[in-house]
Amino acid sequence: MLMKMRSKMQNQKGFTLVELMVVVVILGILVAIAVPVYNNVTEKAELSAIQANLRTLDGAIMQATVTETGTITWNEVTLKKYITGWPITGPKACSYAVGTVSGQSRAVVTIPNGGNVGGKAPGSYYLVGDVLTSTT
Repeated sequence: MLMKMRSKMQNQKGFTLVELMVVVVILGILVAIAVPVYNNVTEKAELSAIQANLRTLDGAIMQATVTETGTITWNEVTLKKYITGWPITGPKACSYAVGTVSGQSRAVVTIPNGGNVGGKAPGSYYLVGDVLTSTT
């Protein structure tokens, strides 16, 4: 009888419940590590995209300021002369415009209500160096 049980056990193939549970625990630990890292990378990418868009728009504003004569009306027609693909959008629902900050025309991004983008709360921001600064 004992020999029959041993032969049956030796012929069985597959994983035990304990082995499967160990695999599930290891996968859970890996997911717990990967999700915060992914969120951090996504947040940094959003912030970098906003900064790049503001730099591009600031460059177009400087070029238009030097090239155009008289008072410049900042509208879609003026900006399309200097930026291919205007209007710039994103990330998410961010919108870009030209605003006046300290008496100068500057690129301004507006992050809408309903969540932060790139770690920034809803509001309007402009670029100082590589730092987004609130317009308020």
